[in-house]
Amino acid sequence: MAKQLLLFLGIFLSVYAHASLDTVKLDGPNDIRIVKYLKEFQDCDGTLGIEGVVAKLNSGQFQSMQEAHVVNKGITSCSHWFALSIQNISTLREHYLWNFYNDGIKFTLYELDSTGTKVIKKRSISHTTPLNERDQPLRCISFDIPLESQQAKTFLLKTEIFGRQTLYFPTDISTRADIYKYELHRTFLLGRYYGFFIFACIFSLLIYFILRKRFYANLFGYVFCLLCFSLTEYLHDVYLIPASLYYYWSKVPKLVFLALSLYFNTKIFQTFTKNHEFLPKFDRWLTLSSKIALANTAVYLILYNIPLLPTAPQQLIQFIFINYLTFQTLFLFCNICYSIYRKTPYIFHYSVGNSLLFLSVLLYMINSLNIYEIQQYIEPGNIIFAYSFEIVYLMTLFTINYKKEMDHLLDNIKSEEKRSKYLAAELIVIQEKERIRIARDIHDGIGNWLNALRLFLSKEQLKEQAKINENIQGLNNEFRRLLHDIAPQQMEGQNLFENISRVVSLYDQHLHISCQLIGNPLIIKSDLAINALRIVQELLSNIVKHAQANNVQITLSIDENSLVLQVEDDGTGILPKSAPHTIKNMGIESIRSRVEYHNGKLDMDNTPEGLITNIIIPL
Repeated sequence: MAKQLLLFLGIFLSVYAHASLDTVKLDGPNDIRIVKYLKEFQDCDGTLGIEGVVAKLNSGQFQSMQEAHVVNKGITSCSHWFALSIQNISTLREHYLWNFYNDGIKFTLYELDSTGTKVIKKRSISHTTPLNERDQPLRCISFDIPLESQQAKTFLLKTEIFGRQTLYFPTDISTRADIYKYELHRTFLLGRYYGFFIFACIFSLLIYFILRKRFYANLFGYVFCLLCFSLTEYLHDVYLIPASLYYYWSKVPKLVFLALSLYFNTKIFQTFTKNHEFLPKFDRWLTLSSKIALANTAVYLILYNIPLLPTAPQQLIQFIFINYLTFQTLFLFCNICYSIYRKTPYIFHYSVGNSLLFLSVLLYMINSLNIYEIQQYIEPGNIIFAYSFEIVYLMTLFTINYKKEMDHLLDNIKSEEKRSKYLAAELIVIQEKERIRIARDIHDGIGNWLNALRLFLSKEQLKEQAKINENIQGLNNEFRRLLHDIAPQQMEGQNLFENISRVVSLYDQHLHISCQLIGNPLIIKSDLAINALRIVQELLSNIVKHAQANNVQITLSIDENSLVLQVEDDGTGILPKSAPHTIKNMGIESIRSRVEYHNGKLDMDNTPEGLITNIIIPL
């Protein structure tokens, strides 16, 4: 009789305890905050099985929870159990989804029978579960709960954290259609940010390859790590990472991406504010601490993925890693504050660009540590918006700064070009003066001696006088030609045609030359007139020496836009057939230099009849 009484009492207490659960009454799509309907129990020993947990539930040892947007237990190493009763009060059969939005947590759902004493179904999912193995192909962890009209079900939910130390997850329940609609809107909103991050990655990488500036390599690393963190934080990586790689991707903790983001952000700060120049001692210490943080990240990632490592050492390693990252962050913050005090270049802009990020990270830590619950002020999240603002601000500012530097560099280049042109012009003037001096010395010296010799021979009436006079006259003519080559008389624009005619007459004994001079030579400057004459002289000299030609056609045309020179001969042409810029002949090198000095264009082409040279110099 006593045993029957105890059995009846046990059944009564279990039914009473089960009935004491606040039931979430669902009438189709809804936005009910379900946290206040949950009952909670902590298993810190980890020795309690499902039967023991059910007994705890039925004995009334589960505690009520306060109304909130999320389940937030702060830093914990316990397994947390949550009990929930759900009833479909709509007139239709509905498929409800119980959803959980966070990574690093394994959720195990136990469905109890109508008496609340026996488990009839068990399901386990975490963010590492591939999309095709989930109840629903959604980014969030979702358990499908079909309910007939007026049907009620009771569930036990076990949460186990891994790769993190805080238990924090938003949760809701609604119909499958309603959740799909919400997920579509959420994904579309986040897709804009992901698209921006991907664009920033590609842009930074291309700029790095073009400019070879390390800043853009660090910016690429920073934006890429932010993209990886955001994909993991908002659980969209399961959509974008191929299924064959997703298992390995899910083994990288979100904390690693944060650590790498901090490393690259530190590098950007050092480069952007020229920390090595204005605060060299701080910069050296900051570089050293960044390298240590990077090494710690690698060690943490390796140890985190050792399957046989017990949970306690993993948590200790993670604790040390988090504390060092906190130290690194504080050290960077102190460096920023000291840079503001010293008013180093661009520190104000860097601080403005990172202000929202600092605030968002602070709010994130306050929420994660369960110090105070703060809602998201900007959809889809404070941190991702702050990241976007920082990247846009810094990239815009660096682009403006780079444009200023490039403008300054271009001004310097233009100044150097002007100086180079001035020196080149001065060099031509000096060369012409030197040629005049040499010509004068030859005329006054050697020329006088030759004239005296001719007169002397004429007076003495020596034998072979006619032949001697002929040779001496030929020498004198050659001497005059050389003098004119060295220094043409009064070389100004108005004398260009006259001097070209004189040059042609000197070469007429070797070649049959047809010369056409068209236009107004008065509109060109003296340096162009000198170079045009030298080009004609050099072309004729090359034809005589190398071309074995008989006939030459010269056409020089000058109008208000350009000077055009065309020279055709019936010689052997250029051997081998090459473009003029590949020929190393000294004469052609001289012609090319003079043409390029005036920003002109030189073309030399072999024809069936010989060689044609075209020169166009803009005025």
